[in-house]
Amino acid sequence: MANPKPAPAPPEVLFKPGWVTGKTKAVRIPTALEKQVKDIARCLDRKPSIADQVLAYAQSLLAE
Repeated sequence: MANPKPAPAPPEVLFKPGWVTGKTKAVRIPTALEKQVKDIARCLDRKPSIADQVLAYAQSLLAE
């Protein structure tokens, strides 16, 4: 017979987020770019301080 009043699970055994920088949300991106966008997002998640540099570099590529 199952315990009628089970103890709640401690927070550390519940879902652990996969992102270091915090909460996430769903966004729509072209499927053809999904892997590249996820890879860039993971890099930014590991070192958020480089976000401005990454954006500036991406914009410089468009200016060429």
